[in-house]
Amino acid sequence: MSALWLVKRPQSMAWPSPGPSEPPVRAWNAVQQDVSYRYLQTLPRWVPSDPHSTVHALQSIQSLAGCAAHQVAGYHYVVETDVQPDMEAEFNAWYEQEHLPGLAAVPGTVRAARYQQEGGQPRYLACYDLAHAEVLNSPAWLAVRATPWSERVRPAFCNTLRTLFRRAP
Repeated sequence: MSALWLVKRPQSMAWPSPGPSEPPVRAWNAVQQDVSYRYLQTLPRWVPSDPHSTVHALQSIQSLAGCAAHQVAGYHYVVETDVQPDMEAEFNAWYEQEHLPGLAAVPGTVRAARYQQEGGQPRYLACYDLAHAEVLNSPAWLAVRATPWSERVRPAFCNTLRTLFRRAP
């Protein structure tokens, strides 16, 4: 799978304008926090020296088109977490076999993907592009979160951060 750069920066800080040769980025602003995420295929020159940004190298683990793949994602939900070492194999099997495919199949999910952060924490990111924020509280979404396997794996999460983002203008 392919590598990706995640650049995190306070939402209250303006982002430098991209150069003419820089590819477009996927840009998201947190709904309830002062943070913006930008996903980049290549790292612009200004990023490493910017004191307001943190850079994270992500390795793609899994990516699935969602039930609403034909729709535009207005929201991006990210679950960043570590997992207890003795549960890591089951955690990854659960995500690969049940959880990510289940959430990708929920109406309103445009895309579901997992990444592993290289050398940082939390180590794992699950990212869901959503047509609308209400998907997170839909009966179908909640049903996928409430399976017996989910109930067994979720207590092994640690350093978990859940953030809902809105597409940046």
